[in-house]
Amino acid sequence: MQQTKIRLNKFLAQAELGSRRSVEKLILSGWIKVNGETITSPGHQIDPESDTVVYDGNIIKQDVEPTYIIHNKPVGYICSKSDEKNRKTVYNLVRTPQRIFSIGRLDKESEGLLLFTNHGEFANSLIHPKYKVEKKYNVILKKPAPPQIREMFTRGVMIDRSVRAKAHIHFPNTKNRKVCVVTITEGRNRQIRKMFAVVGARVKYLQRFQIDTLKLGSLAPGAWRYLTKRELLSLKKAVELDHGDNK
Repeated sequence: MQQTKIRLNKFLAQAELGSRRSVEKLILSGWIKVNGETITSPGHQIDPESDTVVYDGNIIKQDVEPTYIIHNKPVGYICSKSDEKNRKTVYNLVRTPQRIFSIGRLDKESEGLLLFTNHGEFANSLIHPKYKVEKKYNVILKKPAPPQIREMFTRGVMIDRSVRAKAHIHFPNTKNRKVCVVTITEGRNRQIRKMFAVVGARVKYLQRFQIDTLKLGSLAPGAWRYLTKRELLSLKKAVELDHGDNK
């Protein structure tokens, strides 16, 4: 049977050792051995089934089954795997045989669509600014948004002192400026809440309901399911992983 080989840096990224860039630094620094030999070329071809890859004395293996999950995160849960304050985490709700991690985060007070995977390259690509993957949110404000908010969000507002964050805002009912849909292509920490705070309009409710073509739909709060093949292919296409990617 013909063996399927992949680049060493891709193998390490998919094994959750880090992003493609960070694992390349490990390889170039001489931290990685393949079959007992130190390899310093990120493009070195390996066979995951037969080659032994070692980092700092530990054998690196990929999860057997690539996993892609959609979850409807409820309010009150954080996205960390563990918490020193013993707060509830999304990993109490999403349990699988595979080791998974969330793609991006939602803060404790927010709810909605959250993705999980064990495919590092897919996760890194989906949140990379290069691909401008759209994320849509339902937002309810504590008081009406100012008249100029659309122009302000389009130009960008300063958050965290040095970051100019941009967004598109739409009011389904033009007479109700407390209810809106916000679209962003980045995902900085509490970005939408901070943007509204800058213009003096605090967020009362925030729900992410769509990432690219993937919609939350009728998935109940707290529930999760595996992505369908069609959903996965659509997301991979958005980040240019639809061709030549075997996961």
